[in-house]
Amino acid sequence: MTPIATSQAVHVRQALSELELASVRYRGRVRRQLNVNEEELSALLYLAHHGGVPQRQLGELTTLSRSGAGAMIQRLEQDGFVDRQTHPDDRRLRIVELSAAGRARLREAYADFDAMAEGHLAGHGPVELDAFVTLLRELAAAAQVPLGDPDPATAAPSRMGDPIWRNWA
Repeated sequence: MTPIATSQAVHVRQALSELELASVRYRGRVRRQLNVNEEELSALLYLAHHGGVPQRQLGELTTLSRSGAGAMIQRLEQDGFVDRQTHPDDRRLRIVELSAAGRARLREAYADFDAMAEGHLAGHGPVELDAFVTLLRELAAAAQVPLGDPDPATAAPSRMGDPIWRNWA
């Protein structure tokens, strides 16, 4: 692979920044349409991509505490977005998955984006599209942060500080 010119790298970074900002705005619109918060939308998109996962895995995906993640999943279940079942091999584990209604609501919320993307991609051949998919997956993998607690040595300090209840006697 040949190195890209500095000006090309700048243009790529600018285009990625534009995409990220547009994505943030679009996610806000989807959140309002579905009446969910950022953590809930992230959980729904994770389930749409990964299928059913143990409940604790959704907690690791978010910045919520274990009980906060449980409450989030309960809200999503009450709103018909997800279903929970007991794991077939370990009855202590709960598996969370998108419900049929949740999948349909997500599909509807992203329908205009899907149509727009399909329209823009229609003029490109299979080789170009395969290269584009490969590039997007490589960038996604490079930006991937492992689930779970961040390494305290490299984590940015929190602006929020400890919650007040930690000081209660």
